[in-house]
Amino acid sequence: IIVAGDEFQMGPSSYFKSSNSETIDLLHQANYNWNKIDLKHHYRSVHPDLISFSNKHFYKGKLRTYPSYNSACPVQHYYSPTGKFIDRKNIVEAKSIASRLEKVLQKNSNIGVVAFSEEQKNCIWEHLSSNAQQVFTENLDSNIGFFKAVENVQGDECDQLFISFAYSLNEQGEFHHRFGPMNNVNGRNRLNVLLTRAKEQIHFFCSIKSVDFKLSENESINLLKNWINLSERYLESQELSFPFELTP
Repeated sequence: IIVAGDEFQMGPSSYFKSSNSETIDLLHQANYNWNKIDLKHHYRSVHPDLISFSNKHFYKGKLRTYPSYNSACPVQHYYSPTGKFIDRKNIVEAKSIASRLEKVLQKNSNIGVVAFSEEQKNCIWEHLSSNAQQVFTENLDSNIGFFKAVENVQGDECDQLFISFAYSLNEQGEFHHRFGPMNNVNGRNRLNVLLTRAKEQIHFFCSIKSVDFKLSENESINLLKNWINLSERYLESQELSFPFELTP
């Protein structure tokens, strides 16, 4: 018997169980009781930096990736300092990501869009032009790309991934660590799923800085802070690292 799976991706869930409990599935039992063989080669991302965060924080640096043939910066960070999170949406950030999507849609149809709340996803859609909405609709009908809230992302992939974090200061100037499904016990795995969808580029939009996060007992929140910090500090030119040694 061979059981294949990834313990750091999303496992099966049940609406009849508390959100604070994790489902004990077959993969969990097999991983605990049987011998385990890690598959170490990562093939989806064309640039090693697209998988570097997950490789470090989930896979203990064991994944082997391949050098990029493309010199384009694999991670793009967009900061909206005036964005406010009101009624579970950030209009300023939605306008920013919609504007960028309008430009990229002309060059690439395989685009994934993920918002950290259903309301933010709908807000982004409302700020797209009718032409862009039509293009997205046709692509989605043909199973090209995706347009989802973070809790619905699983098994998807795209060339370019656009993420809208949306959470930021509210009308009172307060920043609450209430990130919906990301606060649940499996939020860490949900973040790993999200950040491993892109083949070519990740475009991350946010209206908050990593220094605005407080240290939390919730591992998922601390991982979110680490990701935003990495995105902020990203350098366009980095040396390629080969997953194998060249021999004469």
